[in-house]
Amino acid sequence: MKRNGSLEKTCDRKLFFDFSYNFFGNIIVFILSFFISIIIARLLGPEKKGVYSLILFLPGLMTMIFGFGLDASTIYHYGKKEISLSDLIAHNNFLVIILSFLAILSGCIVIFLGYNTYFVNIDRGYLFLALALIPLGLYSSMLKAVLRAKDEFKKLNIANFLSTLVLGLFVLLLFFRASVGLLVLIQIGALFAGIIVLIEMTKGSVHFSFKRESVFIRKSLLYGVKVHFSNIISYFHYRVDLIIINMLMTPLFVGYYSLAVNIAEKAWMLSQSISSVLFSRITKEDNGDDQNSTVRISLFITFWGTISLLFVLTFWGGFLIPMIYGNDYLPSYPLIKLLAPGIIMLSISRILSADLAARGYPQKTIIPKLTMLLLNIVLNLLFIPKYGIGGAAMATSITYTMSSVMIIVIHRKISSSDFFRFFYLSRNDIRKLKRILKKGDGE
Repeated sequence: MKRNGSLEKTCDRKLFFDFSYNFFGNIIVFILSFFISIIIARLLGPEKKGVYSLILFLPGLMTMIFGFGLDASTIYHYGKKEISLSDLIAHNNFLVIILSFLAILSGCIVIFLGYNTYFVNIDRGYLFLALALIPLGLYSSMLKAVLRAKDEFKKLNIANFLSTLVLGLFVLLLFFRASVGLLVLIQIGALFAGIIVLIEMTKGSVHFSFKRESVFIRKSLLYGVKVHFSNIISYFHYRVDLIIINMLMTPLFVGYYSLAVNIAEKAWMLSQSISSVLFSRITKEDNGDDQNSTVRISLFITFWGTISLLFVLTFWGGFLIPMIYGNDYLPSYPLIKLLAPGIIMLSISRILSADLAARGYPQKTIIPKLTMLLLNIVLNLLFIPKYGIGGAAMATSITYTMSSVMIIVIHRKISSSDFFRFFYLSRNDIRKLKRILKKGDGE
């Protein structure tokens, strides 16, 4: 009994440090990213910023589509002790090369066939240049998954900080000469520098060897694909508005909308920090009550934290946006208020989706997310001609909310937990939270 108590304290201590490293690491990266976004927004102006956002959309989409959930699969299979880490990485090295080739080829096809429909008024050369981000993004994601699988969140956040710092330094060096093309090159250079840092952080774990055992590759991809479809749908849901706005309006309005989305999504920092730790933690927990308690505490902190952040953005955004980004971006402020309800609900579903994936049910979120993606496209096509970019924000907020409600219902059935208990903590949850806040020393 004493041993179990000691083990519980050790786990709580580990959870505290993981949450702390991830949260405060994300705050530091957020601050750096925030200043970088200000510089980029002021240098480019709304219209060129819209062009820049659309250029980065394509490699982001290809990376998401051809990632095949390798990062989640790495964490899941390592957490379940189903394969050694060295063998897991050797298989992933092989898959990253194959998937990168397919992703770049697909990106070229999209540019050739869809340019006049989706990327009007955007330099074709910049689109091809941005495809260089794909293999770097896939390999970087795999290396980060190794650190998450080993619960080395301190190293992960150091790597994120250094790569963001490099990006910031590059932007500052080109402060007076910045253009869309140069900024794409900067993104490529910063991502490459980030990979070098990650390789150093994973030294001893990552080896440049290759394995092609069909049994494990099939097993890895089978789990990864379950997560993968859900992630692709989420990415489309987050970004499809930009393409539709560009099709129906101009890059100027894409610039307004992308800034509003970027600012509103900063409220996800809390849920992102917690969900990445939660997924790794719950794959290692076997007791359903422990899992539910961990999720309740995570969701309680996420929900109230997200509301607090959005409260500031909603009521002070009209003052802060012109002061920070310039008067040219003032039309972004009303969009933040329209996006806020959906962002709050989505922060909840991100935690619950991470929990479902950790329990081995990542596929359960596919149907609600796909349904709401299709509805989002329909609502955008209906609302944008009538309400402008405000219609895009309304469509996004409505579908974020509906998707989250569906995921809440699914999670409740699988976990057998009362959803409304997530908004308050039981005595046992409070005791566990106190242990965590005391760093698990049990005093």
